[in-house]
Amino acid sequence: MSKQEEYIRCYKDKTRVYFIENYLHTFDAMEGHEVPFKLFPRQKAYLDSCANYAETISIKCRQSGISTLTAAYTCGEMVFAKRNAPEITLCIANKLDQAVELLNKIVNFLDQVPRWMWGNEFYSADPDNDKNKKSIYIKRNKNYVELVNGCKVYARASTPHASRGISAVRTVIIDEASFLADVSGYSAARACQATVADPKCFMISTPNGKDQLYYKTYIQAIKKENNFHIVEFKWFQDTRYN
Repeated sequence: MSKQEEYIRCYKDKTRVYFIENYLHTFDAMEGHEVPFKLFPRQKAYLDSCANYAETISIKCRQSGISTLTAAYTCGEMVFAKRNAPEITLCIANKLDQAVELLNKIVNFLDQVPRWMWGNEFYSADPDNDKNKKSIYIKRNKNYVELVNGCKVYARASTPHASRGISAVRTVIIDEASFLADVSGYSAARACQATVADPKCFMISTPNGKDQLYYKTYIQAIKKENNFHIVEFKWFQDTRYN
């Protein structure tokens, strides 16, 4: 299959399953090294929800890798984004370090993407060609990444000012949502999606009692009182443990 055909196949699969399984690697603690990112059925169900629902809430056990999976999906969205509609992502967590960790996961996956997927300007069959050394990043620091195709990722702690200076956010990722000490960051993040035609929100967490945000959102989703689609992860559905 030619590179063009591969690109088209990855682009058309909105779940990003094909892209993730064929082009990304992830660290396997049991193996002790990077391994191809092969997905088990519940992970594919989660990606299907990400692709086909505006809002997804997951309920999971610890160490289920859903934050990593969400980062891989976001990477795919950034790679295949249209230049006239760049993917703007805001990662929110209780503390900045946790949000930065999620951003770093996205960047780690971006660094794995074959250079030919970024276009002829960044790839040559000649390994010594300067095209292969050209950075795909316009800006890259601890809290912010901007790609050559206009896509951006922000990492912010959950505060009333979480979205200050940010606009037109298509995707909001709330990591460990049930542990947010200040839920105003969620409201601020969703407000900066007001001008986007097809905004998305992914709420990821392990349960933490009857917290103000995650528990309430999950219960409302069960009762069909909001638009969140639920994806549950049981420990025995993870092939690493079963």
